[in-house]
Amino acid sequence: YTPRTLFPYTTLFRSLIKDDPARTPDAELNQQLIDEARAGGLLVIKCGVHRNVLRFLAPLVTTEAQVDEALKILDGALARVLN
Repeated sequence: YTPRTLFPYTTLFRSLIKDDPARTPDAELNQQLIDEARAGGLLVIKCGVHRNVLRFLAPLVTTEAQVDEALKILDGALARVLN
């Protein structure tokens, strides 16, 4: 998980997979992360064939400080889900 995979500055995609040899898509973990992020005030969506891709879309006028805050919320949500 690296929070600074922004392209082009307004979209963040992360594919969540299980830690198994088959690298199984983890849609359940993705939904838990979405729920935790929402509880923290951040709206993110799921996408992808297996619904295991987390997608963050910010308006083009989003400031760097706002993106940093969103990433802090997402990082906290991920920490809560993984613990």
